[in-house]
Amino acid sequence: MKSLYFGGHYRKWLFLIAGYNTLSQSDKEKLNGKFIGRIIGILLLLSSVIIGAMVLYPKGKTAWFICQILLIIIAMIYVNGSKRKNQ
Repeated sequence: MKSLYFGGHYRKWLFLIAGYNTLSQSDKEKLNGKFIGRIIGILLLLSSVIIGAMVLYPKGKTAWFICQILLIIIAMIYVNGSKRKNQ
């Protein structure tokens, strides 16, 4: 869990982000890889906490699933609406 967070957070594993690998070098230079990596790292960390909560509290799986979907939607809106994603 920590390795996924730190790999995304410290810009080492940006190639794991869907679509980032296929960008041209000029498009990669336009994006702020550190910001995107940090958001993906935090998203992975929070997702693993939610999945752990699903395992520990199986009666609330529906609520945890809704939390997971909301987390993804909020992260997408934040990244796409943020001016920091561009360098």
